[in-house]
Amino acid sequence: MENNIDTNIDENVEVENQDFKIQENLEGENLDEGKTDKESLDEGNLDEENLDKENSEREGDDQKSDESESQGKKGLNKKKRITLITLAAIALVGILFFCLFRAPRFETITLELGTEISTEAKYYMYGSPVALKNAQVDIEAVDNMVVGEYTVNVNFKKKTVSFLIVIEDTTPPTLVLNNTDNINIGIEHGVDSFIKETYDLAGPVETWVTVNDEILDPLVFEEIKDYSIGVFSKDINENQSVEIFTIHTVDTIAPEISEFEEYEYYGVDDEYGLYDFVQEITDNSGTIFTTLKVNDEGIFSNRQGNCYTSSEKIDVKDSAHIDAKTDEAETGNSENRNQEDLYVLFIEPGEYKLEITATDATGNSSTSILTINADYRPELYGVSEKTVKVGTEYDLTEGILAWDNEEGFISERVSVEGNVDMETPGEYEIVYLVEDQNGLVTRENAVITVDENIYNTNTATYPEDLMEKLLAADYFSYELLEEKDQEKAAELMYPCQISMEFYNSKSSGFIYKIDADYIYIGTMGHCLNRNAEGESVKIWFYNPTYDSQMSHKSTKRCLDYLSVSSFERVYSGSMDKAMYTIRTDEIPPEVLITLKEVNKTNEKNISTANGIYTDTIYVARDMYTGQFKKAFTLFNKTGADYEYMLNYFPAYKNSELWLLTNETGVSGQSGSLLYDGYGNPVASLSGSIVYNGCVIGRHVYFSEFAELYEKLKPEVAESTEEVDATDVDATDADAADSDENDGESESNTENSDAA
Repeated sequence: MENNIDTNIDENVEVENQDFKIQENLEGENLDEGKTDKESLDEGNLDEENLDKENSEREGDDQKSDESESQGKKGLNKKKRITLITLAAIALVGILFFCLFRAPRFETITLELGTEISTEAKYYMYGSPVALKNAQVDIEAVDNMVVGEYTVNVNFKKKTVSFLIVIEDTTPPTLVLNNTDNINIGIEHGVDSFIKETYDLAGPVETWVTVNDEILDPLVFEEIKDYSIGVFSKDINENQSVEIFTIHTVDTIAPEISEFEEYEYYGVDDEYGLYDFVQEITDNSGTIFTTLKVNDEGIFSNRQGNCYTSSEKIDVKDSAHIDAKTDEAETGNSENRNQEDLYVLFIEPGEYKLEITATDATGNSSTSILTINADYRPELYGVSEKTVKVGTEYDLTEGILAWDNEEGFISERVSVEGNVDMETPGEYEIVYLVEDQNGLVTRENAVITVDENIYNTNTATYPEDLMEKLLAADYFSYELLEEKDQEKAAELMYPCQISMEFYNSKSSGFIYKIDADYIYIGTMGHCLNRNAEGESVKIWFYNPTYDSQMSHKSTKRCLDYLSVSSFERVYSGSMDKAMYTIRTDEIPPEVLITLKEVNKTNEKNISTANGIYTDTIYVARDMYTGQFKKAFTLFNKTGADYEYMLNYFPAYKNSELWLLTNETGVSGQSGSLLYDGYGNPVASLSGSIVYNGCVIGRHVYFSEFAELYEKLKPEVAESTEEVDATDVDATDADAADSDENDGESESNTENSDAA
């Protein structure tokens, strides 16, 4: 680099010498030309009178002047050369100094946050490009986005020069405001309602808003008026921006109608207010006027007879019901409205379109259109005050029915809220409730009294059309089981079974049919030992509650001496069957609803294999003896013993009439049902045959009772004559009059009555 600097100096000196010579020649010529002009000017100015004299003198002076001029020129040229040489030397030294000189421009410099840091040496050092050509600037330690002090190094080959750079932040954040022409009342605002954008190089900024010089939390404007707004923004280095301006609030938001997530059915003939259809109606202004239409017209009324139409308005501010006449608010739901409150009353089931419109004080409105369904609520029957004896195992749902217009009887869905301690005397409040398939719920309150001395009483009442509804719902029938199940089959049979007493003779029977006027009861012919028409019979019906009182001693289900309305009896050696009727209206409803009639869809279900009866059948429980699900095995009607027996009892050869078993019943069980594991009635227990010391049960097939029902059904009010017994041989006749069996007798006898 130093060689280059020397070469440049020589070239510059040579150039300057050449320029000096050229300049010297030019200046000499200019001097000569200047003198001639002056002399010419002077001569022109002389007076003509002195012209000759002056010419004469000039000639002498010219000679002297030429000599002096010649000497002067030689001295002047020598001075110029000395000056030019001096200047050239100075220029050479300046060039050398210019090429080699460098020095710092500053020691410390302060820059604003975000200023770009230069990497050029000339920013930090004085010096020519040549002097600074190979300098390296190190700014790696500098962060121009963070306030602080940093060191910058300028590195040369053998020297490093350091500088201090101070980064400071004196610039406040930049605020860009939002359009504030539509600041609504009644809703919470944030700073973003007023500030569109804010930014600062230092990073996050803190912003806040003041309203009339106060900070509101939450920021809600309550009234429509002018407000002074202050918007503030401050960065992390405490630089702050402020904007002050005035806004005028507005209300452009319509009332909000909050619907229910799911709409269930509404009850016909129930009263509903506005808030039974929507959760709430709210508005920022606080004042709402509502209109409500149903099917574009409405079927509204209230207890005062006023019509609620689309033109009437009621104030429902703060989700309160407002009295239509007094304008006094009453909060709560439709159950506690005043009589003057308007309400919706659905007259009949169906689908309805509800149009609810809410309008606020500034004219903003919203409409909600709902599609709802109305239906009758289920009805509860038999709910009343009851008295129960202490220690009784009492079913609180006994005698309670639930009926729905679409589903029929849904009594199995009845539930009870509340508890009754049957061991502690006192009064207990409970609630019966039932829900139908549409979600409509019916609730009724009742008081159960537990008493030590008073036996069970029930003051329940039932509707006049109860029997009509029971029959329409096929209430008294049951479905056969899909698979054999002895326990379940027994449960099906219990409500079909009765015990009875006729002329002090106790026996059993079953309910063949229940219609609007009569209950048809089947039993054995020998159980009614005389014409029963017009007579009285004492009946025990099945008691589903008191298992411990199933005998005839129970008075809960005992009906004393009901009148026999009609009667049909067949009793002979070849048949033993009877049927009579009692009036349905003589049966208390709480008893009637516990009864069932036997299933008659598959009257015979005894399976056979090679002529041998293989099924097991059961005898139903009767209320007199408490006999419980005793299994009967069918008599093997094959072999020599069977043929030998038929010689004594030819009447049983016809197996279509009689069913024989290896077991028989006990006293009072004649007329009880025998059934299979599906719930089919198979036969009715009649009596027994004593054969070679063995007792064989004989029973009348259930199908034989259809004939008796057909005779009674057309005109149940007319009595029929008793069929005379014929074709009875002496042995059978004697057996028919026998009241008991002689188990030890070797003779072949027949007992017509198991009682």
